[in-house]
Amino acid sequence: MSKGEKIVVWALGVLNVLFLVYWFGLSVNYRMHYDDVHFMADLQTMSIWEFIKTRYFDVGGNFATYFENGIVDKISLLIGDYRLWPLIYYGLGIWMTYAVAKYYLKSIHSVMLFMAVVTIYNIYVLTSIDLAVFTWLCAMAYYLFGPMLFVLISYLNRERLEWWRWGILCAIAFYIAGASVSFSPVALSVMFANGMWIWRQHGWNVKQTWDDVRIKRIVGIAAVMVILLAIMVVAPGNYSRLEGTGENFQTPTSILAFIIAVGKACVSFGYFMAFYLPYQLLLLAVGCVLGMQSKMVLSKTKKRMIISVIIAFFVYLVLSTLPSAYLYGGFGIYRPYTHTCFMYNMLFAAIGYILGMGLEKCRIASASTLCLSVMMIGIMCINIYMDYPIMQRYAKVHDERKVYLLQLKAEGNEDTVCVERYPSSASIDTKYMVMKLFGRKSPKQALYYEADTSTKPNPYMGYVQDYLDLDFDFVICE
Repeated sequence: MSKGEKIVVWALGVLNVLFLVYWFGLSVNYRMHYDDVHFMADLQTMSIWEFIKTRYFDVGGNFATYFENGIVDKISLLIGDYRLWPLIYYGLGIWMTYAVAKYYLKSIHSVMLFMAVVTIYNIYVLTSIDLAVFTWLCAMAYYLFGPMLFVLISYLNRERLEWWRWGILCAIAFYIAGASVSFSPVALSVMFANGMWIWRQHGWNVKQTWDDVRIKRIVGIAAVMVILLAIMVVAPGNYSRLEGTGENFQTPTSILAFIIAVGKACVSFGYFMAFYLPYQLLLLAVGCVLGMQSKMVLSKTKKRMIISVIIAFFVYLVLSTLPSAYLYGGFGIYRPYTHTCFMYNMLFAAIGYILGMGLEKCRIASASTLCLSVMMIGIMCINIYMDYPIMQRYAKVHDERKVYLLQLKAEGNEDTVCVERYPSSASIDTKYMVMKLFGRKSPKQALYYEADTSTKPNPYMGYVQDYLDLDFDFVICE
């Protein structure tokens, strides 16, 4: 590496350390939310199989998600702690992303590539619209959907796979197919496009295409995934959930209404992402620095390649919005777009990479990367300074309530008791600051999902009673 590249690596290293400090604070100060307490309470008395079966028939068809939740919660109950799981999943996401990048970008220095991948992943997590998903035990795997799809497509396109990679491929395919009714069709669509691309490579010759081991692999894995997806879709729990009123389902009544809903969802996604554009500019610059080290030769002009990847992302975005547009008549809830945020951040890195290819020296790219890294270092210092007290206060009140309830249990209390409300975990983010600058109101970013929703007994309180084995009710003090 040149001297300039070493300076960039050091700047990215400092930034990534600050990110790690921030994620560590979020993780160790997390306390279980509604569904986490519910799942943990059930798994104290249920086997993982019983847990999956109960939710499949009563809540939803995401059997792979419930299997993963069951493993996480069982291990947590065994070791007596759950707070490091978000960091473990964070590490898995980085490992998967780096493994794919390293396979295809062999000419780039491994240290530079690793720092770049970690930076991309950190900014992806920070800008994924719903930050609280990072620590939400029952949903934190949403952050892995994008990296999983990267690994899946990478393994499907390799001429040869070792036996252990076959194991990883099958595990990822199983999880994607049975984890989310909104993500699985998107992944299958990407696999279909991949197959069409290989068919085109063979001049649309059916026999030659079928003789390609990659096509046989794609067809075989896709067939299994379609069956698993069907099992997930027909689950009785899905229809029980649709009949409820808790999630405000609003199915479009016509094709035109559905198209409008998809358009609204795409615009909403763009609206949320626009506030983080300076962050993505860092990824553009990082991608450019990586591209300068590349020895790959483009089959098209840079302009055509950039247009192609932008179109590919737009198609991916539209596919990602279809389930939410159908269920909610628009954007819907945030977390199903986590994998779309991953692809969005990768889009900027890819555009930068294409721009950097063929450039031997570009001081502007290195200087821009350094300046934007310093900007992000400043932002993360502010985030740590402002949010750590919020995290610690939130954890402190949770722990105090737990100690208080267990003390009353030990004393044999049977009367309803009054407890202090959990403090808000809301924090200022870029969107809030920009909207405030223009005199507009915007909700703050929640670091954690807040469980206290009422001064009256509610299901969450009942789950806490089950989890702690309490013989009395508790309410929030007014």
